[in-house]
Amino acid sequence: EALFYLQSRGIPKDAARTLLLYAFAEEVVGHIKIQPIREYLEGIIREKLAM
Repeated sequence: EALFYLQSRGIPKDAARTLLLYAFAEEVVGHIKIQPIREYLEGIIREKLAM
């Protein structure tokens, strides 16, 4: 549903998928209270998703 919604707003399928993956990962990583670990994981996520 979310993928279709983003595509209907003109976002290409690959970009929409990347945005959704990033959002889901950030939701989990955002709960990590130790800032250096959180920032490290955020960097890995951005790198893997090529953001």
